[in-house]
Amino acid sequence: MRGLLALLAGTRARLGAAVLAGAGTVAAGVGLMATGAYLIVRAAEQPGILELTVAIVGVRFFGISRAVLRYLERLSGHDAALHLVARLRTRAFAAVERLSPGGIEEERAGDLLSRLTEDLEEIEQALLRALLPTVITGITVLGAGAVAWALLPAAGYAVAAGLALTAAVAGGAASAAGRFRRGRLAAARADLATAVVDLVEGAAEAAAHGRTPDLLAAAEAADARLSRLARGAAWVNGAGSGLVALGSGLCLWLVARVGLDAAAAGSLDPVLLGALALLALSAFEPIAALPHGLLRLPDGAAAAARLDDLERRPEPAPDPARPEGGALTPHLEMHSAYLRHRPDGPWALAGVDLRLQPGRRVALVGESGAGKSSVAQVLLRFRDLEAGTYLVGGSDARRLPGEAVRRVVGVAAEEAFLVEGTLADNLLLGRPEASPADLRRALTAARLDGWVEALPLGLGTPVGRRGVEVSGGERRRISLARALLAGFPVLIADEPTAGLDPETAAAVVSALLAGTTDHGLLLITHGAEGLEEMDEILVLDRGRVAERGTHRELLAAGGRYARFREGHRPGAT
Repeated sequence: MRGLLALLAGTRARLGAAVLAGAGTVAAGVGLMATGAYLIVRAAEQPGILELTVAIVGVRFFGISRAVLRYLERLSGHDAALHLVARLRTRAFAAVERLSPGGIEEERAGDLLSRLTEDLEEIEQALLRALLPTVITGITVLGAGAVAWALLPAAGYAVAAGLALTAAVAGGAASAAGRFRRGRLAAARADLATAVVDLVEGAAEAAAHGRTPDLLAAAEAADARLSRLARGAAWVNGAGSGLVALGSGLCLWLVARVGLDAAAAGSLDPVLLGALALLALSAFEPIAALPHGLLRLPDGAAAAARLDDLERRPEPAPDPARPEGGALTPHLEMHSAYLRHRPDGPWALAGVDLRLQPGRRVALVGESGAGKSSVAQVLLRFRDLEAGTYLVGGSDARRLPGEAVRRVVGVAAEEAFLVEGTLADNLLLGRPEASPADLRRALTAARLDGWVEALPLGLGTPVGRRGVEVSGGERRRISLARALLAGFPVLIADEPTAGLDPETAAAVVSALLAGTTDHGLLLITHGAEGLEEMDEILVLDRGRVAERGTHRELLAAGGRYARFREGHRPGAT
C-alpha cells in the first residue's frame, strides 16, 4: 500500500480537487433529498407560498450544484488518474529501455506487455475506485453525522454509526477478498496475454509442427481461469452491494425510529422527520462504490509493487561514470568469460575464450541454452561478465559506454522485423543518412537487387502487413542488408537461417558470407550452412567450449561437431 500511495506524490493537488468535488457532490445530493423531503411535507400543510420559497430555491440550488460538482469530480478525478498513468507509463518504458535486452530476457512477452498496460490500469482503477471513494466516505461520515446531530443528536449518532459500520463491514469484506485474490487476477491476465502472443506469433511454426491444438488449449485454459476469477469478483461485488443496501435500510429504520420518538416527545418538528430520514439514506451514496473499489485495491498495490521492482532492478551493463575516450579498433577478445543471468542461477558462460576482428569468421554451434546468445549479449555489452575479461580495441568493455561498443559490433537479430513503410524506410533504420546508392550496394551485397528490381515501385514499395508479401528468406536478407548498411566492423548474425527451408537457408548464408568479406563475423546457428568457410568453430555445451577448431579438424576429431554434421546430412532423421 505504501508503494501505491508513494506513486501519488505528483498528483496530490489534482486528487485534492477531486476529493473536494466528490464530497461536495455527496453534500449536494444529501441537501437535495433532505430539502425535497421537507418541501413535500411542508407543502402538504398548505402554507403560504412565501414560506416555501427558501425550500424551492434550495432544491434548485442543490440540484444544479450536484450536477456541476459531479462533472467537476469526474473531470478532476480522471485528470489526476490520466496524469498519473502518463507519468507511470513513461517510467515503465524508461525502465524497460534501461534493462533491455539483457535485464528482461527472462520475462515472458505477454507478461511484460501486461505489466506495461494492465498493471497501469490497475493502479488507475485503485485510485479512482478505491482511494477517492474511501476519503470521500470518511468526509461523508463526519459531515452527515454532524448535520443530523444538529437536527437531532440521537439521529446524528445513528447516522454516523450506521455509515461507519456499513463502510467497515462491506469495505472490509471486499478488501479481504481482494487480498485473498491479490496478484491472481494480474497473473491470470498475464497468462492469457502470453498464450495469445504465443498463439499469434508462433502460428506458422505451430501449424508446421502440429502444436496448434496445444496452443489453443493453453489459451482456453488461461481464459477459463480468468473467467473464474472475474465471476468470483462479481459475486463479491454483489455481496458488497447487498451489505450496503442492508446497512442503509437498517440505518433508515433506526433514524426513523428515534425521529418518531422525538417528534412524539415534542423535541423534533414532525416536518423535519422526512428530511432527516432521507438525509440518512442519501448519505450512503459513496459507500455503495466501496466494495467494488476496495476489491481492486490489493491488485493496484500489487501492480505498484511490480512497477517498483521493475524500476529497482540493477542495470545489467551500466555505463561507467568516467568512460574512456578515443576511437576503438575493431578487435574483440574474450578471455575466461563467466556469466550468469541470475545470482543464484547456473553459469550461462564458463571459461569461454573468443577472438574477433575484421576478416575473421567464427561460428558458434550447440543446443538451445548452450550459451550462444549469451556470448552475443556480452559482445554487444548488453551484459557484463561476472569474471574474466572482454576487451574492445584493447580496452576493458566495462570502462566503455555501451553505445561506443555497439558502434564497433552490431547484430543481425534472429527476429527480422519489418516496420510499416517502404523498403527504403526499413533499410534506412540501419543508417538514416544513407544515400540511394548506399542502399543499392547493401541490397546487392545481400543478393536482393534482382528481387527489388522486380518490385512495382522498387525501393518505394511498401512492405509489412499492408505492403508486398515478403518471404522468410527475403525478410532475413532485408535484415542482413540493414545490418550491412550500418557498416559495423564486426557483425553478429544470430540464427539467420531459423525457420527457413534448406534452400532458402543456404541462400541467406551465402549472401551473408559474400557481404561480410571485410568484416568480422560471428555466426550463431543451429544449421550447418556455411560452416566450412569459418576460420574457427566453437561447439558450446552448457556455457563451456566443448570443442573448437576448423570444420576439417572437428570432423576428423569425430566428436560432438561430427555428430552434429551427421545429423544435418541430407536425408538424416
